[in-house]
Amino acid sequence: MAKVAIVSCRIISFLMIAICLYISAAAASDEQTKIENAAFKEAVEAVKGKDYSHAIELFEKQAKLPRHDAQYNLAVLLNAGKGRPRNYVDALYWSWQAQLGSIEDAEDLASDIVDLLPPKAVDEVRIRVGNTLKSRIDADDIMAIP
Repeated sequence: MAKVAIVSCRIISFLMIAICLYISAAAASDEQTKIENAAFKEAVEAVKGKDYSHAIELFEKQAKLPRHDAQYNLAVLLNAGKGRPRNYVDALYWSWQAQLGSIEDAEDLASDIVDLLPPKAVDEVRIRVGNTLKSRIDADDIMAIP
């Protein structure tokens, strides 16, 4: 009976520690999400104010996190040549990254861009996306493939 009580106490202690760690991680994650959302909102406001170079800077930081809606917005700006010279290769890269995050509009954008690029450039972007995905998987990023 004493062994059962000791095991029960250890399980309860373990569960309490796990709960505390989860709450701490969730609180940190919530704070990070607030920061990311504020930066995303700032980028959207920059687009509305036609400060495209600032918007690209903000979207690019978020796109690298990766935040898929920022990846799509970055692709749109790069495709249109807003804030930076038009860059179809990078626009395709970010639109394919956004597609991995289930951003439906990214598929249409990517399709339009693919038609503008030579096949070799499209293949190079495909390899780049594959390498990025592999790096995320190798880093144990559980969100690499949603």
